[in-house]
Amino acid sequence: MAILLITENRSPTAFRRRNTMRDAPQWVWFVLQGYVCWLPLCAVWLLGMLAAILRWRRHPQVSLLALLGCGLGFVVWLVMPPVYWFLVPFIAERLSPSGHEPEAYRLISSAVNFVHACVVAVAWAMLLMALFGWRGRPAGISGDTIPI
Repeated sequence: MAILLITENRSPTAFRRRNTMRDAPQWVWFVLQGYVCWLPLCAVWLLGMLAAILRWRRHPQVSLLALLGCGLGFVVWLVMPPVYWFLVPFIAERLSPSGHEPEAYRLISSAVNFVHACVVAVAWAMLLMALFGWRGRPAGISGDTIPI
């Protein structure tokens, strides 16, 4: 690589920029692929938000929880593909001395996956609370019995 840079009379930064610009269709495809793979789940998030808005007058608290849960899921769907493509390599290159150590990528990727899973778990918890949290106990059932 050093010989290539000397013969072309370019700095390493120019070489990197040239490669990044050349690979632009690749990163665009990767980000779009990240969206397309999860499109069915995105449709569920959007339909859930629509249902929550339409039922707001009848059940405002349930609708609020459902809207927040689905909205959070939708935002995660929008944000995560670019995070995986741009932020993970950016941080990993700053953490590793050479800029190309796989261990740094694994570490950052694992951290981002953990945060992603936690945020999605919060979204699902909101949906479960909206689904089951508003129901009171049926008449005649005490707190000691478990209805089957």
